[in-house]
Amino acid sequence: MVERQMKPRVLVVDDDGDILETIQEHLVNCGYKVAITTSASMALSMLKESDFDVVVTDLVMPGINGIEFSRMVHADYPVVMMSGHPLDEIGVPNNDVHDAFIDKLRANHDLSRAIDKAIFRWDSCRKAA
Repeated sequence: MVERQMKPRVLVVDDDGDILETIQEHLVNCGYKVAITTSASMALSMLKESDFDVVVTDLVMPGINGIEFSRMVHADYPVVMMSGHPLDEIGVPNNDVHDAFIDKLRANHDLSRAIDKAIFRWDSCRKAA
């Protein structure tokens, strides 16, 4: 019998609770194990307490924004950044703080692919180092 590979454990950070619930439902339906939080500071605590394979974060959040948060965790986790703001207004951050970037409005369509891409890129870089 072939053993099924487990889907990654995903931590999703977004200040919009409705978006969080939608993303969580979508990822759970795709087979991921998902934890959610509305703040980067809470996410930092969760990362200390639990094991995750990838972090998904909103870019524009109050307090610690997505770029600052990604800089804090990217050395230890692959990061998928997302934003619902027009990219010409905010610009896509440099790749040194994330492994994939998606438009939040297309999150249900693009997120699982972006997560898998981020983990693959992360693993490839780790093996090459």
